[in-house]
Amino acid sequence: MKKILFGMLMLLAVICCVGLDRVYAEGLPQTTYKVSLQVTTNGQKSNIGGELLTEKNILEGKAGDVIKLIPKPKPGYIFNGYKSYRTDDGASTDGLLDIVNNKFELSDKIGNVTIYADFIKEVKDPDVYFKEDFNQNNSLLRFDYSNDVKLSDGAVLLSPKTQSSYLKYNLKNISVTENSNVGYGLAFSLGQVGEVKEYNTVRIIFRSSGAIKYFLELTGKKALLKKSTNQGENILDEVNFKLDRAIHTYKINVIAGNVNIEVDNHAILNYSLVKDDSFNNTRPVFDVEEKSLYRSVVLDNIEIKKINRTINIKVLSMIDSVEDKQHIAGTVTLSNYKVIPGEKVKISCMNKPGYQFQSYEISQLGSFINNEFIVPNNVQVDSITLIVKFKKSTSVSEKVSYYIDSNSGNDSNSGKSESEPWRSLNNLKHVVLNPGDKILLKSGSKFYGKQSALSFKGSGTSEDKIIITSYGNGDRPQLNGQGEIENVISLFNQEYITIKGLEITNLSSRYNTSFLLNSSNNRSLNLRGINVSAKDYGIVHGITIQDMYIHDINGNISSKWNGGIFFDVKATVNKGTLEGVPTKYDSILIENCKLEKVDRSAIKLISSSWCNQSTKNNSTLPINWYPSTNVVVKDNRINKVGGDGITVRDTDKALIEYNLVTHARYQNTGYNAGIWPFEASNTVIQYNEVAYTHGVQDGQGFDCDHLCKNTVMQYNYSHNNEGGFMLIMNGFPHTGPTVRYNISQNDNDKTFEFSRGIPSGTAIYSNTIYSKKVLSGRSGIIDVANSKAGTGNREAYLFNNIFYYPNSQSFYVLKSEAPNNKAKFHLDSNCYLGGISQPDEETNEIKGIVLNNAGSGPEDINADRPRTGKYLINELVGYKSNSALPKELDFNSALKKWGRLDYMPNNKSPLDYYNEMTNKASVEAIAINYPEINGVSYNQDFFGNKISNHTSSVGAFSE
Repeated sequence: MKKILFGMLMLLAVICCVGLDRVYAEGLPQTTYKVSLQVTTNGQKSNIGGELLTEKNILEGKAGDVIKLIPKPKPGYIFNGYKSYRTDDGASTDGLLDIVNNKFELSDKIGNVTIYADFIKEVKDPDVYFKEDFNQNNSLLRFDYSNDVKLSDGAVLLSPKTQSSYLKYNLKNISVTENSNVGYGLAFSLGQVGEVKEYNTVRIIFRSSGAIKYFLELTGKKALLKKSTNQGENILDEVNFKLDRAIHTYKINVIAGNVNIEVDNHAILNYSLVKDDSFNNTRPVFDVEEKSLYRSVVLDNIEIKKINRTINIKVLSMIDSVEDKQHIAGTVTLSNYKVIPGEKVKISCMNKPGYQFQSYEISQLGSFINNEFIVPNNVQVDSITLIVKFKKSTSVSEKVSYYIDSNSGNDSNSGKSESEPWRSLNNLKHVVLNPGDKILLKSGSKFYGKQSALSFKGSGTSEDKIIITSYGNGDRPQLNGQGEIENVISLFNQEYITIKGLEITNLSSRYNTSFLLNSSNNRSLNLRGINVSAKDYGIVHGITIQDMYIHDINGNISSKWNGGIFFDVKATVNKGTLEGVPTKYDSILIENCKLEKVDRSAIKLISSSWCNQSTKNNSTLPINWYPSTNVVVKDNRINKVGGDGITVRDTDKALIEYNLVTHARYQNTGYNAGIWPFEASNTVIQYNEVAYTHGVQDGQGFDCDHLCKNTVMQYNYSHNNEGGFMLIMNGFPHTGPTVRYNISQNDNDKTFEFSRGIPSGTAIYSNTIYSKKVLSGRSGIIDVANSKAGTGNREAYLFNNIFYYPNSQSFYVLKSEAPNNKAKFHLDSNCYLGGISQPDEETNEIKGIVLNNAGSGPEDINADRPRTGKYLINELVGYKSNSALPKELDFNSALKKWGRLDYMPNNKSPLDYYNEMTNKASVEAIAINYPEINGVSYNQDFFGNKISNHTSSVGAFSE
């Protein structure tokens, strides 16, 4: 008993000395999290392909501890990647657990985690001369190496102590073919071990003879292509590049005297040694040297193979001798865009409405036979151009309406009048619709199972859209997939289409159909209502989805990309390069739709292979930015959706407004929120109401997510969301989120969560935040979680907000990194009501504001429209001050106060803008030129009162 009392007194003494915030931040005690390891082979649970270990067999730790994984494939198999899940509920970690260089960090946000390593059967490549992954104990016997070289965790470690370390493979042991069209390639993985030093030097010699050597030299500053002789060393080419602890895949390709060096499938050096007589007298080698003493590098996955000279084929489309850059007339795709001499290339051509194909032309190659040609063996150029000629079509098709009645129709009818309707949707597969055509389903009709799949060929034009809707009186036509089809309505490479007035359901009897809270047991079968996709099309215009009733879809809760309405863009990726026709959408409208009891997501658009701003987010796609435009999602009613309500991604200037989302994350899906953008520029999310989002992973009403630039969240009403009001992510590059003129009522757990760091230029102003009780769970207004896993911890600026909480409410989440990051939060001219104390960081507390009826906002969810903007009557009048408002901090004055140099935003991609702002003060990234979108205004408060440009009020109401 004395020991217990003594311990309690010591704890109180610590609290008194260092403060409560520090005690909680540093942890007394911290939770221990456990790691479970699993193996799959070819995607199925089986350890036949290999095993998964951890360094020193460590399988648990505290938040922030790093676990190193060691995948060990068995002979004949190769490692194929990781998947990770929460151990407690089996939910996917949804990309929040980053496994980089076989390492990941434990975090409070993930908890106990299960890691799966997948192995696949290795396919023998006849062009491979030599391969070694160092997973066998005798691997080094195939090499000549110095005494300080050893195997370590399935890789080889070079650690010189007295002189440079080396590892050599003698290519004399194999017959390397070299001629004008054939060469060889050296591939390997390499990274620095331990402390990163700029002067560390590693050499990979790929050509030598006596004293003459050609090699790639990697340092902490540069990648250099060098030649050494008895007279010394010469730099042939160089590029800024940092050799660090990241494990990169390097390739050195040599063909006919031309050297190409790639890192992670991206070329960094190209050099021609054709005229270098010394080079022609050398032979292929593979020698690795660590030149710096007491430095170490890890080397793995060596491969030496024959490679062929490739010729790039470019496609040039023409309309009446004028280049068609936007592919208005049609598109042409090839079976291969990188070919070798003698290879056959097949051509696929697609006309668009109003145009006709004329001819192909390649002056170097001559004629075409059956839409294909053969590249001659004697072609010496590196690139050839295929010219495709289109012309405008003069033919005009008669507009046709196709009538379908499941009750009294007959598929033998013409289907072209109400008196002769078809009975099923089958005949649509045999017709090509023209601009102005219609598909009309009789009211009261019902189509079941596989017979409910609606798809057709053909596109409309801007003047004459193709319309799919109903006719007659009665209930909406129903398309009931019964879980037998993945997509009920499908569009592929079609534009100017309007779908409206139908009912869709896709309920599988194989899984739970109750849609009770956390009741779903479908973790494998993808089911969707509407799926719109495109590939190699150019710009897809004019897709409108209106007045649809989509419900009871018990899709796969382990996959975000199934449920209600989805758009995507695919592309061919060949060896790290995007091939084909750049494709995106322009003018998407999703309006007045009702979606309820839908798993996992309600509305998601657009997942585009032509938009990737982080290889860490998607390692299979190269960096590129070709976003969709004029995307609008408005006036939709969403209720009881398993995961996310509305997400937009890969867009520029998307608008999400007047949507009512309730009971999002209704299933144990993992990490979901109500409405959010991801990998998007200039998104405006306004006049939405989000309520009763479930769970605390993430569980917020709104989210400004990764890879975004200049998101504006304004005029929204958020209430009763279990996970809080606003999530702001910074795991991947993110810049300039703005949260202004919103009302949050009784959102719980944490109000603002900064997950994996604070984005540069975060501005939070003129919001009114109310809670009738002290927050439970994370229990604070500002939360900073797992910042080391992100791209940086910058600064946020909070001013002119009203925080209305009971006394004893903590401003910072104590059991997080927030207390240690108080200096990152600039607080000025905020008002603190209800008993909460102002934080020490507040520089100018606003007093004198009275809100007599705060907390009186509606909390029912029986409405069909959000209680915001044009639909707002008097529901939120309790957040209007009944006193003269004190002087607020003017927006421009705030920027000046914090040192803004008036840097102006630009039209760069999210990644490029992030990189530009990295070395600038965080305040420089605050958005001051908000997105220009039709119908969007920034010159008013939450209640519609006019304010001058960039003037702010204290709270969401301005007199």
